[in-house]
Amino acid sequence: MNATLQCDPSAPLTALARMGREIFPDHCVIAVTDPRIPCQGLIGAERQAAASMRPARRQEFTAGRMAARRAMAELGLPVSAIPMGPDRAPVWPDNLRGSLTHCASACLAVLTRADIMLGIDVEPDEPLPDDVAQLVCSEAEQRWIQSRPEETRGTLSRLIFSAKEAAFKAQYPLSKRVFDFTTLRITPEMADHRFTATFTTPVAPFPLGYQLEGRFCLSDRFVLTGVTLVSENVL
Repeated sequence: MNATLQCDPSAPLTALARMGREIFPDHCVIAVTDPRIPCQGLIGAERQAAASMRPARRQEFTAGRMAARRAMAELGLPVSAIPMGPDRAPVWPDNLRGSLTHCASACLAVLTRADIMLGIDVEPDEPLPDDVAQLVCSEAEQRWIQSRPEETRGTLSRLIFSAKEAAFKAQYPLSKRVFDFTTLRITPEMADHRFTATFTTPVAPFPLGYQLEGRFCLSDRFVLTGVTLVSENVL
């Protein structure tokens, strides 16, 4: 039998959805789509937001909205548009929290009805380019990466980047502030697949030293990170 006939092209995305369910609480729903597959289905303000996008970006945008709608359906919610705000962040329907992420081969949405903030980020398991790593990682983070086995350093630089992206998304609805990568310091706990993101500078309402708690999963294709944040613990 030809072995290629047994290959399931959706297997990596199925595994990625499973990784997401390991990272987030049970009340969160994960959905995954493939941005490489053209799809339709934008509605209302989504169409307006996508009208001026270049084709590749429009395809990613659409795949992300389709993932979100799959998650909404799993929560028993009707089809609803997810507009893009002036800051380019998704505008979620009332009583719904969520976060979106994409890389070249996957889009993910995580949604919940609970009153918490969510941040999710997916990255390919590839080393960051040296110039990007120097921008993203503080000297302490770079020293930590260099202290690890050489064959893992590329994945770990990508993990630091992804953790900062997820933490930024989780805190943004409260701070509404854009800041540079060194504002957050990532401390991974590799054995537990957890990390903390510590504010090295106060960003209201987050004081200096405030820690966001996150989790991560690694595969041979993806680095996936997630952060949940209870707003009442901050405000």
